[in-house]
Amino acid sequence: MKLLNESSISKLVAVIGLGFSIGCGGGGGGAEAPAQVSTPPPVLSNGGSGDIIAPGGFNFSTARPVTFEIQADAFAGKRAYVSVYSQYQTSHQGDQLPIYDSKLTMLTLDNAVASEKIMVTNDIQQVFVRVNGVSSGDVPLHAVVNIENGLVNWQF
Repeated sequence: MKLLNESSISKLVAVIGLGFSIGCGGGGGGAEAPAQVSTPPPVLSNGGSGDIIAPGGFNFSTARPVTFEIQADAFAGKRAYVSVYSQYQTSHQGDQLPIYDSKLTMLTLDNAVASEKIMVTNDIQQVFVRVNGVSSGDVPLHAVVNIENGLVNWQF
């Protein structure tokens, strides 16, 4: 004995499907649809960046060229190099030491002179200059030097 034939199953599926669509149908039953909120259109200005007025001599550059001219006569005829740092610290003994992560450039002394032009950020107003010899008996020289008119000119 067959309880359900193919025709009965298809009718049963249709009735169940109809029941779900009516029962879960979108109206009534509790929650109301949220109210429509209208967003006003954005207000556009007719002006542009051309309307910005900057004082004379102002530019948006964050860096400037700086020329380094370092002379260390104590290293004439010796192999030596110059390291330039943007930051330094003073030890408890009063010694000035570079903050090594702030190195801006490293130059080789040629006939006791090193020269180079690099870009430096505008916030740097002074640098720590250190001259190291390659020989074991060479005593390093160092100084804190102000950047003036795009130039660091120092003689040890």
